[in-house]
Amino acid sequence: MLFIGDVHGKTDAYQKIVERAPYSIQVGDFGFHKEWTWLKKNVSAEHHKVVCGNHDLPPSINDAPHCLGNFGSIIHGGLPLFFVRGAHSIDASYRTEGVSWFADEQLNHLDLLDAIAEYERVRPDIVVTHEAPAYLKMMLCGQAYDQTSIALEKMWNIHRPKIWIHGHHHTSKRYNLMDTQFISLAELEVFKL
Repeated sequence: MLFIGDVHGKTDAYQKIVERAPYSIQVGDFGFHKEWTWLKKNVSAEHHKVVCGNHDLPPSINDAPHCLGNFGSIIHGGLPLFFVRGAHSIDASYRTEGVSWFADEQLNHLDLLDAIAEYERVRPDIVVTHEAPAYLKMMLCGQAYDQTSIALEKMWNIHRPKIWIHGHHHTSKRYNLMDTQFISLAELEVFKL
């Protein structure tokens, strides 16, 4: 199983990566309408999935079979994991709503509460998100907390998974904190599990 960092529309590089992997999960910021149309036509939705980020075609669009959805527990390529989509865009003021920025880039408060409850019920060993928990977010980039990173922090405080993989900050880092190995993926970086 390959985990792939933010793509940001670089579909040629992404395709070269997935060609050598029977299964993959891309950690968000794949691209917008043009890139998701390309993805649907060129890559198996059964084998290659995306945890949608803040710079993605919104997952509410039914015609995005690669998108895992809002949150949940899945088995992909024989690997059980838990995922949560979304993040806050610090560059939203420079983007066009409905084209390159979407009001539902993060889960709403009630959905985040449901995600926390599901996470507590499942208690996963592997977590894949676009954003990092609040504590790590501050370590990685010094950015203020937002509702997604705070919810992810609550999840981590409820249960410490063995591995937590995320993107969003375009930083290649590995941290071992309180029994969890955090894998922060840079753009198009690959982590094999």
